[in-house]
Amino acid sequence: MKNGIRPTLLVALAPLISDGPIILLVLIILSQLSDSALGLIQLAGAVFILHLSYGAYQTMQKPLTSCSPCRSATYTNVAAVFKGSF
Repeated sequence: MKNGIRPTLLVALAPLISDGPIILLVLIILSQLSDSALGLIQLAGAVFILHLSYGAYQTMQKPLTSCSPCRSATYTNVAAVFKGSF
C-alpha cells in the first residue's frame, strides 16, 4: 500500500485476469475426456491426498522439541520481513 490503492488493487486482482484463460483451457480439455480418463484423474487425486495426509500424520507423531535458538532465529526473520511494511 506504499504506492497507493490503485496499484495495490491491480496487483491483487491480477490472478483473476491471468488465471481465467488457463481455467477455460482446462475446462475445455476436461470436457473432451472420457469417463474412464476422468476416473483415473480422480483416483490419482485421491492417492495424492492420501499421501499428503499420511505425511501430516507422520509429522504429528514426532515429538516437539524446544529450541531457543530456532525460535529466536524465526522471530528475527519474521521481524525483518515486517520491519519495512508498516
